[in-house]
Amino acid sequence: PGLTVTATGSDLCIDGVRHGERYRIVMREGLPAASGEKTARAAELVLYVRDRSPAARFLSNAYVLPRLGEVAMPIETVNLSEIDVTLRRISDRNILRSMQDGLFGNPLYEYNLDGLDQNMAEQVWSGKVAVANDLNADTLSRIPLTDALAGQPAGLYLISAAIPGADPYDKPAATQWFALSDLGVSTLLGNDGLTVAVRSLGPAQTV
Repeated sequence: PGLTVTATGSDLCIDGVRHGERYRIVMREGLPAASGEKTARAAELVLYVRDRSPAARFLSNAYVLPRLGEVAMPIETVNLSEIDVTLRRISDRNILRSMQDGLFGNPLYEYNLDGLDQNMAEQVWSGKVAVANDLNADTLSRIPLTDALAGQPAGLYLISAAIPGADPYDKPAATQWFALSDLGVSTLLGNDGLTVAVRSLGPAQTV
């Protein structure tokens, strides 16, 4: 129940199967081909759909995190119990350069991260983070950053999450840019133009 079968050329595609399950498929006697020929006898196949490959990904490419209070970054994983996390800070003088080089806001590969470490970024923290694991399901977890960011200045940061033991060039780490700020910006558009208010995220006073 719930499976659909479609024919494409010489292939039969069975849709609706689940990862980690075994299926017994019987091609019945008399199954017709486009040429008019038919199978002379039934053919039975026992098929196994393997588990999903481990994966990690961030859900958005735009985050501003508060410098005060508890700070965490959501991440979605598949078939992983832990991830290797690295936190980097981009120095103020290199923020413009990261934009000019087409790095800011985009996913990065291992060679990008190597260049970033050598020229633009400082590693703030690295370590392993435990994540929830429900076999073959997309699982949402939070990477706690409060301790790692304690004492760090406001600015631009990059967090990467890699699959432990994986070749970083074959399976690059998931990356997420974010700004750490103690300021909040709100805008109001009216007939007289645009009003911009900047307030402190702590006492909420106008800055």
